[in-house]
Amino acid sequence: MMMKLFVFAFAAVLPLLFLGIINRTKARWAGRKGASVVQPYFDMLRL
Repeated sequence: MMMKLFVFAFAAVLPLLFLGIINRTKARWAGRKGASVVQPYFDMLRL
């Protein structure tokens, strides 16, 4: 049971974190500062 919760938590957290890292990296390559890595989480809370 605990393992299922652990896997669910990873499945819920990691995709948005990777999205934030990708967006930040793309902004840096374009010469901009970029949004925070946790910005996708704030966007999801707003929805």
